[in-house]
This record gives sequence, structure tokens and C-alpha cells, in this order.
Amino acid sequence: MAVRPGGTDVYVNGDLTLNDATLKGGDSGSYLGGALNNQSGTVTLNRATITGNTSSGAGAAYNRSGTMTLTDCVVSFNTGNAGVGGILSEADSADAS
Repeated sequence: MAVRPGGTDVYVNGDLTLNDATLKGGDSGSYLGGALNNQSGTVTLNRATITGNTSSGAGAAYNRSGTMTLTDCVVSFNTGNAGVGGILSEADSADAS
């Protein structure tokens, strides 16, 4: 996991679990996923809030080829300039409950 100043809040290539977290105010500019960009890892969010993020594509989160699981999460008020304000997943596995 890396945090990029002035970009995506969390950039993941490994495993990441966040419990009771808030990802807020990220702006990835021309990258996908204002708050979270999962390139190839396993991301699990439990009781998290993703709000107020911006990117050129998916405002809240982008899942390229990893696994992303959201449980009891709130995704709201995110802006994607290409039309996806919430979560964009191009991977085979994404789950929200």
C-alpha cells in the first residue's frame, strides 16, 4: 500500500483490510479511484465510509485486477469526471453487501 500526496489516498498492490475507516477528500486527478486504487491486491473494507472523493474515472474506488470486498460500507458524494462516481471494477471479483 502507498499513499500518494495529491493523488489517490490509498494505492494497493498487496493485501489491505480497513475497519471503521473514512476515506475522504481524495483527488486522483487523471488516475482512477479518488480514494482507493486497487491494482492487483486483496482489499477488504468493513464499516468504512468513502465520501467526497474525485477522479477522472471512478470517484470513490477503482478495482483493476484484484479482489475488493465491501461490507456495511457507505459510498456517497464522490465524483468521477467520466461518469462513475462510485466504484468501477474491471476485475473478476468484487463484492458489496
